[in-house]
Amino acid sequence: MQLSSLIGAIRLIQMGDKRWIPQQLRGYSFFSKLDEWGFQSSEHQNMCITCEDFNGQVFAGDELRRTFPYLTVESKNTISPNVHPNCKCTLQREN
Repeated sequence: MQLSSLIGAIRLIQMGDKRWIPQQLRGYSFFSKLDEWGFQSSEHQNMCITCEDFNGQVFAGDELRRTFPYLTVESKNTISPNVHPNCKCTLQREN
């Protein structure tokens, strides 16, 4: 293994959760078990069954990456779960 590859791997480990969070939002907590996020469906007429089932559920921050592997942190209070392509639903901070 080259030294540059090893250094890159160490940096990824050190970043931990931060690689999921945009630079300007890294001072906020998103993925702690104390963070609570409520799923709000888009209420679109063609809303999928999965999003309909998630609607109104509250998730702990430490469940998010497992439940929504393609999530995108949008702001300190909003996460796009990206349940499927073109998903317009959001996760809103509850606490």
